[in-house]
Amino acid sequence: GMGYVQGMGSIGAVLLMHMGSVAAMSALRQILSREHMRDIFAMRMSAISNYVCAFKVFLARQLPLLAAHFREQHINLQPILLQWWMTLFSTYIPMRLLTRLWDILLHCMS
Repeated sequence: GMGYVQGMGSIGAVLLMHMGSVAAMSALRQILSREHMRDIFAMRMSAISNYVCAFKVFLARQLPLLAAHFREQHINLQPILLQWWMTLFSTYIPMRLLTRLWDILLHCMS
């Protein structure tokens, strides 16, 4: 199994704010069982590169001006995205919005 990895504590803390410890552990296990989350926490760089590329395609389609600005400024999105993904956005988005986002993410993961 996977040991503790940076970011898990943030995810666990948010889960514990909304459910008991047994349910939170079960939810954390479910989140970490997803292939993309295992890739991220195991730092499988080939998979992470694919996820970053997919994000860049999505960004270019949804927010083309922002994507162009990032390219022009030579902004490397990978470290930013890794921080977001390893914490499931828990340290970057206000709690009220985060709980809505997680409802969607966890529904899609089930």
